[in-house]
Order: sequence, then C-alpha cells, then structure tokens
Amino acid sequence: MAIGANTTEVKYYRGDSYSKEFTIIDEETNDPIDITGYTLIMEVDELKTPPDGTTQKFTATGTIIDALNGIVSFTPTSANNNMPEAVYYYRVKMTLGATIRTVIRDKYTII
Repeated sequence: MAIGANTTEVKYYRGDSYSKEFTIIDEETNDPIDITGYTLIMEVDELKTPPDGTTQKFTATGTIIDALNGIVSFTPTSANNNMPEAVYYYRVKMTLGATIRTVIRDKYTII
C-alpha cells in the first residue's frame, strides 16, 4: 500500500518537542497518497515487533499538513521524549473506519 518517503531514522535529543513531517507514498508508483479523512497515529515502542502494547512508550496523533499530497506531521511532547538515550522503534498507522494500515516503520532514537 504505502510507505513513507522519508523512512529514515528519527532522532531527537532527550526532552525535545518539535514536529517531523512525513510523506505517505504508494510503494508501487512512488506517488503521494491522498490521506483525506484518515487518522494517522505514530506509535513508539521499545521493541521492533512488539507482541502487544506492554512495551509501548507513547503515541502521537498526526496533523495533516497537505492531505492531497500525503503530508502529515507528528509532534511528540517533551515528556514523550524524556526517555533514556536508546534506540526505540516507531510505526505510523493510517486509520479509516475499521481499516488500519501500517505505512511507515523505522528507528526512533533518543540521543
């Protein structure tokens, strides 16, 4: 379905709280996906493939910047990023009705 155009590792200094933008693209065509009507959530976890929600550190709701071009922004709070320096993992999920799709997965590093 889709992956993020900028699927590189996300890095924050401990306690930082500023936005990062992502473009949701179709992995087959490399074209942006229209995300009108979707809810996008970033989940940050201790594990790359968690078995359940017990190792989840936080979630952040996306702000759609440009729906037609698939651009969404996430702004973790200072409290969210006040974690020990380590490599964590994030997933961006798109939800529309009962349909949930993971569209980006990568490292989330606190330095």
